Amino acid sequence: MIDSIILAAAMQQSPSGHVVATGETLSGIAASAGVSLAALEAANPQIANPDLIYTGETVNFAMPDGTEVVYMARLLNDDILALRLVVGSRLPMVTSSLGRSMLAFMDEAAVMSIVEKSSFEKLTEFTITDSEALLAELAKIRKLGYAFNDQEFAVGVRGIAAPVLGVDQRPIAALNLSIARPVKPSELKSRLAPQLLEAAADISERAQQMERFS
Repeated sequence: MIDSIILAAAMQQSPSGHVVATGETLSGIAASAGVSLAALEAANPQIANPDLIYTGETVNFAMPDGTEVVYMARLLNDDILALRLVVGSRLPMVTSSLGRSMLAFMDEAAVMSIVEKSSFEKLTEFTITDSEALLAELAKIRKLGYAFNDQEFAVGVRGIAAPVLGVDQRPIAALNLSIARPVKPSELKSRLAPQLLEAAADISERAQQMERFS
């Protein structure tokens, strides 16, 4: 039951009715949809500034299973470059941003167990393949609250992920943006990370409520 509630919340955080493309305006989207601008604004109260809307990114939701993460939901944008992943796909926790965002908030014994059982396959020239380097990266993630993976899983693809926490403040899932373009540090810090952290916190709160009353 809790898994389904978390999944539903993740889907709500990233509605797939329309993915904003570069150069689009809210008025243009309204016209193409055959609705008034006022109606579109009313249906999207999350848009604080109608003159400023953002290009959509692919959103992924995953849960831990042993040394891997399992994709539970995947909402795609229209990027030509995208990973060939589907619901049910699995990735190593030590390599993926989804996995690392959860590892960073697990207890030390659980982290070391997963690290010791992982193969640390070098997927690109940027992949961390050393356990000590990974532990240093996890400390950084713990401080920031989110994981940023810069082309470690696939060249040209970046991932930013935040954990979904249960009532004991341990990760039970993770939410991620998969971005097939360069990401400036200013965009990461001022827009992408805050939006992702807000969504993950909202899902965490819903999951914790379900745990308390289950």
